[in-house]
Amino acid sequence: MVVPALEIRPGTLFPKPQWIHARASEGALNTLDELVNSFADPEICDHLYAYEPGRLLLEWHDAFDDPILVAGTVPAAVMAAFCSALGVGRAKPLSDLTG
Repeated sequence: MVVPALEIRPGTLFPKPQWIHARASEGALNTLDELVNSFADPEICDHLYAYEPGRLLLEWHDAFDDPILVAGTVPAAVMAAFCSALGVGRAKPLSDLTG
């Protein structure tokens, strides 16, 4: 767990969401991989966000059902590999949501 570096508006107000902030280290990504391969999608998370200080990189409301929205600064090959590893469809530009 790390101290949050960006304030994110919750995707759900009720029930009150629980937040876990983690650095995208090799260990954290391996844990996510284990969760994806061990549990049903709704048991893993409702919403997933990825950010660097001051900038949202990825927003995924209703994870595993809705498309992943990703900032243009994230390389397409990285997102393709991420989506493939999770077994979900292609990501869409974050600008589709914000602009």
